[in-house]
Amino acid sequence: MAKPGAPPIVVPKSCESAQQRADLVRVQLLVQKSTKRVLYMEAGKDFVDMLFSFLMLPTGAVIKLISQGLNEWPVGAISNIFKSVDNLNASFMNIGCKDILLSPQPAWGYRASSLLRIQGAESEPTTYYICSNFCKRPGSRTFMTRNLGDLCPTCKYPMTSALTESQEPLSTELESKPAGAGYVKENTTFMITDDMEIFATSTIKSIVLLNKLKVENMSDLDSLEITVGVTQAFQLLRASLTTSSALNDVFAKE
Repeated sequence: MAKPGAPPIVVPKSCESAQQRADLVRVQLLVQKSTKRVLYMEAGKDFVDMLFSFLMLPTGAVIKLISQGLNEWPVGAISNIFKSVDNLNASFMNIGCKDILLSPQPAWGYRASSLLRIQGAESEPTTYYICSNFCKRPGSRTFMTRNLGDLCPTCKYPMTSALTESQEPLSTELESKPAGAGYVKENTTFMITDDMEIFATSTIKSIVLLNKLKVENMSDLDSLEITVGVTQAFQLLRASLTTSSALNDVFAKE
């Protein structure tokens, strides 16, 4: 019997668009029935890739994702900085800088998650240009630019020799799937704690965690399968920055 006032587990409904429904990811929640508390989650590669991708997002991208995805601004003064840039007349800023600040791209190596796509993150690889004279002066350094024709700081020749940024990590291993497909390998189940610790699932880890959470009655536990969609991805992104009880904040709501 649930304790009075205990928040119910909310199972996300598949009410998104056709594309969003295709992007739903199934996970398992281990719940304490008497309190409706989420103890931990078990999830596969797709979900863990999404969580790890949080680390690759610039602050401006996080603010934009949360504000647009949840129709609310993240807590803290950083949102006011973002709004200030948005409201500032472009005539007061250097050319192109307003767009750079409001729509920053993830760090190199970002593997776009199906749950957390960022416009432009999956665009063509960036082309850089080096000195067409290859800076033949002894001891000279090699500079790069994104702007075709910029003058080399060393020898003042135009920088027109193209280099293309590789989007895939170099690897000598033969794999059935491209090395750039996410961050973790296939066919592994992971445990995610309420405060977002992530590790490969094991019986020993489960026992240690349940002891840490002071769970004594195994019959008080229940496994609940849910689907996580785009909205929950935004909520987890926000919760991971503002609380140490992210899973319960998102999946155990009143």
